[in-house]
Amino acid sequence: MPKEQQASFEVHISSMVVLCRPDALESAVSQIKTNPLAEIHAVDESGKIIVVLETPSEQNILDGIQELENIEGVISATLVYHQVD
Repeated sequence: MPKEQQASFEVHISSMVVLCRPDALESAVSQIKTNPLAEIHAVDESGKIIVVLETPSEQNILDGIQELENIEGVISATLVYHQVD
């Protein structure tokens, strides 16, 4: 089978720290939970959220970071770890 026809079985696991305003924390957490590729692992009342994405491509990670940064009240979403399986 030609390489371009082979199915990709990559899984990209990435984690990031999302920093948001404390007054927007509850809303940001709610919005992140609507993303089926995202999982919240920790939330700090100061506005820090640890998010893990499990995606089929690197582009999905970039899209996920952009989506997180577009949430009202989010200051930044910083990639901390990336692994390909």
